[in-house]
Amino acid sequence: MSSIYGILSFNNYQPTIAVVRQIEELTGWWKPESNYHFIKDNVALGQQNLFTHENAATENQNIFKHPSGLKIITDARIDNRQDLLDELKLPAAISNSELILNLYLKYEEDCFSKLIGAFAIAIWDNANKKLVLGRDHLGVKPFSYYFKGDLFVFGTQRKSITAVTE
Repeated sequence: MSSIYGILSFNNYQPTIAVVRQIEELTGWWKPESNYHFIKDNVALGQQNLFTHENAATENQNIFKHPSGLKIITDARIDNRQDLLDELKLPAAISNSELILNLYLKYEEDCFSKLIGAFAIAIWDNANKKLVLGRDHLGVKPFSYYFKGDLFVFGTQRKSITAVTE
């Protein structure tokens, strides 16, 4: 089990570490084994992980330092992982987030059609002020969102939304 959440404001609201901590407290009821977030200007992204598959432990905050400058958070079980690693010529030791980010860099939004498994994904492109969201085709991974006025909040747990909107 993992959990992702995010906030995007279209006005002067800037997510704070206090809001992020509140989301993490509400959504971390299952005691995540890793927890990281990114906050910059009007965007906050966060990911909490439980190491339920062999590559889960490779998920960490270093993904926010990717050379592309893109920021990604994922709650993903990728069933065709090896096929994608072979196609992109990537090492097996990378995280699902890094694999998906490389897939996105090659195929942009079409990358989601290449994934087989259960996933919820958010990619922030700061250079283009663009948020890209994807979810598995069958909706196995929950993905809720709230959009009102100038505020967009999303998460794989509804509690992450109520932490911001109540």
